[in-house]
Formats: sequence, C-alpha cells, structure tokens
Amino acid sequence: MRVRVGGRLNERGATLAVVAVCLMALLGMMALAIDIGMLYKTRADAQRAADGAALAGASVFIDFAGPGVDTAGEAHRRAIAVATHNTMFTSVIDSTEVFPQYIPDSFRYRVKIRRGNVPTWFARLLGRDGVPVAASAMAEATNAGVAKCVKPFALPDYWQDPDDDINGNNWPDINGQQGGKGGETWTYNPPSAGPDHYRRFQDNDPNNTGIETGLGSNFRNTTLLPNASGTPVKYFQDEGRQLAIKVSNPLAAAAAGNFYPWQMPGAGPGGAAYRHNIATCNPTPVAISDTFNADTTGAGRNLSKPGNMIGPTKQGLDSLIAEDPNAHWVEDPPDANGYTNGHIAGSSFADPMDSPRVMLVPLSDPAYIGNGRHEIKFNNMALMFLEPFDNQHQSVIARFVRFATGTSTGPVTGSLIKTLRLVQ
Repeated sequence: MRVRVGGRLNERGATLAVVAVCLMALLGMMALAIDIGMLYKTRADAQRAADGAALAGASVFIDFAGPGVDTAGEAHRRAIAVATHNTMFTSVIDSTEVFPQYIPDSFRYRVKIRRGNVPTWFARLLGRDGVPVAASAMAEATNAGVAKCVKPFALPDYWQDPDDDINGNNWPDINGQQGGKGGETWTYNPPSAGPDHYRRFQDNDPNNTGIETGLGSNFRNTTLLPNASGTPVKYFQDEGRQLAIKVSNPLAAAAAGNFYPWQMPGAGPGGAAYRHNIATCNPTPVAISDTFNADTTGAGRNLSKPGNMIGPTKQGLDSLIAEDPNAHWVEDPPDANGYTNGHIAGSSFADPMDSPRVMLVPLSDPAYIGNGRHEIKFNNMALMFLEPFDNQHQSVIARFVRFATGTSTGPVTGSLIKTLRLVQ
C-alpha cells in the first residue's frame, strides 16, 4: 500500500499501518495463549484433585465393608475432604463443585470436579468472560497379592469339617488354656481323603465344587457364638468375629508342633527374630504364591516354625499393646438382620486403623498343614485387631476386621488383600 503525500508516495506510513495491524493480532494471540495456558493449568489442578478424591473415596472398600457401616457416606466425606483441600488455579475448590459417585458392586468410586465459570483475562475482549472447566477420575480397590509388614502368624484359612465340628456350627471352637480341655480340634482331610471341604473367599469355582468356606465368606453368617458378654451373636462375613491367630494348647494345634508361627522371608530362625517381627514391621514383601519349597528359605519360600514360642510371642505382643494400650473393640448393636459388627475405640491414634494393634495376618491353605517344620502356602491376607493378651498360655485372640492393604497386584492375588489404583 502506498500513500501519496505532496505528490509523492509515502511507503513509511503504509508500513506503520501494517505493523499496527500485525501487532494487534499478535497481542490478541498472546492474550488467548495466556488464557488457554491458564485454563490448562486450572484443568490440571482439577484433575489432580479428582484423582486424590477418587482414591480417598475408594479407600473405604479397604477400611470398611460391613453392614451397619455407612460406607457411602464415609466415602463421600473422605472424597470431599481431599477435594476441598485443593485449589483450581488460585481459588479453593468448593464442596458444591464436587460430584461423587459410589459404586460398591465393583469396589469403585468416581469423582467429577466441575467449575462452571473460570474467569478469563483477555478472552473477555472477544466476549468470553468465563469458561467451564471439569475433570473426572475413578479409583478401584482391586485384589492384590503382595504386602509388607506382615506378622509371623500363619493362620490356616477356614474349611468345612463335618467330622470334627462337634456342635455343627461351622466354626472351630477355641480350646482352653495350655493343658486345658474343651473346644474342638479340627484336622483337615481334603475331599480326596475325607469329608472336609475348602474353598477360599471369592475363588473361582468353574466346576461347582461347593460353596466358599474361607474367612470373609458367607459360610458362617448364621453361626451364633458368645460375645465378650456371653450373648450369642452372629457376624456378617465374619467381620468382627473373634478368632485365634496363634494357639497355645497342644490339643488345639492343627498338627503336632504347629501352633501357627512361621519363619518370615529375610528373618532368622530364632525366637529373637520372631519376636522382632511381631513387635515391628518386617519390610520384606510377602507374596501370595503357588510355589513353596520346604528345603530353602527366603522370599517366596515360607516355612512354618515348630514350637509354641510362648515367651517370644508374649514379649512381641506386649510391645504392640504398649503402643496403644487403651484401644479396645466395641461391638455395635445388631442390625435389622441380626448381624453385629463393631469398631475400635479408645485408640491414641487419630485413625484407629493406624494402631499397631491392627495387624496384617496371612491365611494359609489348610492343605499345607503339617507336623513340625513344614512348607506353607498363603491364599489370602486379612486385617486383625489384637485383643488384650495377658496370659502367655492362652491363644492369641484377634478380631477379623476384613480387607488388608497390599502394595501391588502380584502374579497371584487374594480377595482379602487389596490395593488402590486409578482406572479412569
């Protein structure tokens, strides 16, 4: 473009006009780029908050899972608490911007975070004062097969034992103290050798071999057992039920010399190592595996420990109880279906599930029960709350809490050991 001034063409003015137009366009693109960058940052903030909230909500599938527990309400509380501690760009997320969804059938929890109007800076010059921004995430409590801080008790999982179950309540009633009488002593006779039947909780059953009998199943839902007050009660899927994680009476031993202690991977064979693994966290990962070897030790090679280990057991458990001495189990009143559950009260920990008395106990396949030092195989792991332990000649009694937290899925998984992961 040329401008004629005084009979001459003035190209300088034309250049200025073009530069001005280009500068305006450039400034417009820069302004939009700034707005777009701000919106991307805002959405990234929303996604991070949604991820954390979804994981927090799904954590209830590990910590709680029984009747009478408002797991949906607790999941929403956890999710909203996490979400509202985050910001989207410069402002805190409000609870009205959090849209949770509880999906119990698949142990999933979804969270959507949406802000309807994120103000723009420069796009308003083009008529856009604000833009909606949203993000969503879904977390899942999925079956795992590896865990850490496992305690050195190899509790045989529960089976159906018609010939040893004297009172027919589908539960191995606990014997008295060492040398005492009473209770029942179960010996596992697999279907190939006897009438007993075992199937772990949530196992696949393609051949329709029978119902699940393992801990956490519905097998004992109608079983009435006296609680601490002597009142017969029943527990849904065993939650809150008392059980012996280490027996002391030789008459109650599953096999000669088998009182449930086991030599953990990475630990020595002596009583000091056994006591230490009770009182502290053994960081060696323990995996549910199909292969075990009675002639070697180490990770993946688990052996039962023969002997009653009375002294080291008492010393290790005393250390645990001393860290949270006032914690105790409170049974809740039965629900409309007659099931009772309970909760931990009096703990010195803000979250009672963090108490050292909440222990991760592996469940061994009853087919591997043997005399003396014998190979074992784990099918599951469960959380147990340690009851008071005053007499070293007593069985160690704990309450079955339910799901345990694992560290990874592993090649083989158990239904009672779960890990959290984002799936969307």
